[in-house]
Amino acid sequence: MEHGNNRRIAKNTLLLYFRMMFMMLVSLYTSRVVLQQLGIDDYGIYEVVGGVVGLLSFISGALASGSTRFLAFELGKGDRRKMIKTFSSIFIIHTVFALVVVVLLETVGLWFLHNKLAIYDNRMEAAVFVFQVSVITSFITFTQIPYTASVMSHERMSIFAYVSIIEVVLKLAIVYMLPYGGFDKLKYYALLLLIVQTFIALIYRWYCTRNFEETKKCMIIDWGMIKNILFYSLWNLFTNITMTLKNQGVVVLISMFFTPQVVTARALANKINMAANQFADNFRAASNPQIIKRYAAGDKDGSKSLTISISMYSFYLMLMLGVPIMLVAEPLIKFWLGQVPEYSVIFLQFAIATSIINSMNNSFYTALCAVGKLKFNSIFSAIVSVLVVPIGYVCFKLGLSPVSIAIIILIDDMILSFVVKPIVLIYDAEFKWSEISKCYWSCLKVTLCAIPIPVFLSIYRDQLFLNDYIGYSVILFITMSCLFLFHLDLRH
Repeated sequence: MEHGNNRRIAKNTLLLYFRMMFMMLVSLYTSRVVLQQLGIDDYGIYEVVGGVVGLLSFISGALASGSTRFLAFELGKGDRRKMIKTFSSIFIIHTVFALVVVVLLETVGLWFLHNKLAIYDNRMEAAVFVFQVSVITSFITFTQIPYTASVMSHERMSIFAYVSIIEVVLKLAIVYMLPYGGFDKLKYYALLLLIVQTFIALIYRWYCTRNFEETKKCMIIDWGMIKNILFYSLWNLFTNITMTLKNQGVVVLISMFFTPQVVTARALANKINMAANQFADNFRAASNPQIIKRYAAGDKDGSKSLTISISMYSFYLMLMLGVPIMLVAEPLIKFWLGQVPEYSVIFLQFAIATSIINSMNNSFYTALCAVGKLKFNSIFSAIVSVLVVPIGYVCFKLGLSPVSIAIIILIDDMILSFVVKPIVLIYDAEFKWSEISKCYWSCLKVTLCAIPIPVFLSIYRDQLFLNDYIGYSVILFITMSCLFLFHLDLRH
């Protein structure tokens, strides 16, 4: 059983990696073609109008996480009737929230579009059309979440990957249809995207109703279950809002004290960092349902053991990707942009270091999701995270470099990972300090063994006649070799 679960995690991880790489490549190409077809002005209008609709996307993110957790939990318990009630409750919650979002967008959102956005008068009618289509798309996306969550909780990552690939291919195909529509390209593009989103939603619903019994009944009201899901999702939402305030607060701080070039340098560094983070995120997405299911089935020790293992392997994965990126940051940015903006290298290096540390924090969070206790973690994490902004303000007032905010964020994440998370895990999830410290010690040993040789190769790259690409490959190979040499298998 254990071996089968581990194989499933590995298979699902590979499927999600394939999905990510394919979507990334096609999406980058699609963005360029869309810009060519729409032109700068119409492309800007679409992004701005879509941004207004997307302001409420953090609500769907919190609800999606809660939906997957509760479905996976009931799957682990094996209670068929409870599973049906859980899905029905999730569907009702998302339908109600979708209607609330539509009302907000059709009132506040529409007012904001007409009165606050700088859109040319001759394109306002097209912008309103795009807005209305985007509202419908938003409603469909919201009500699709329960079905996507059902696929994820059942660990059918192959379907998730294949449908995502179909989606990005269709989005690329409709771009090439724009010149042949005979309509306003901006309106036509928005309408075609709505058709694609509707088609994808229908695929998910068709697959779920054919394969998962709980998705066939959507109107069974269980107020107790609805209350539990909402309470859980609210703490999740609180965490998301806190992180958004922290991230946007840092952007505002930098723009207050420094030039737009510094803001751009940090934004570019974050783009590379986010791409690297997706590898660890996909690994966790493939393993999270197993952690929750084991806990729900009463195998608390198995759930904790898997959490520790996933935390270590997430750290190893980020270390394997992060060390080479940090050491060849300058040539990497130059290859991507053709130039190296000031501060972009140091911002990227600190962002990657922060992500390596934060990889364990994110993995431990799943254990709290399994238990269903997010309150104390959300409160303590919010207090620590929000302090970044006032401390950064003081540092900038004292005339310190913009890099100081990156150092503050790194220290903040170290406190979250090594102080806050262990306390909450011991208090809420019944972990022992010996289990957590074993994870930290293993990660420290691997780090100390994996870093020296790549650093040496990076420093003496020119003397060793290694160009940027060969140097990156060698550093990546050495880092991977060190990780494999000192790795711990899932039985630990």
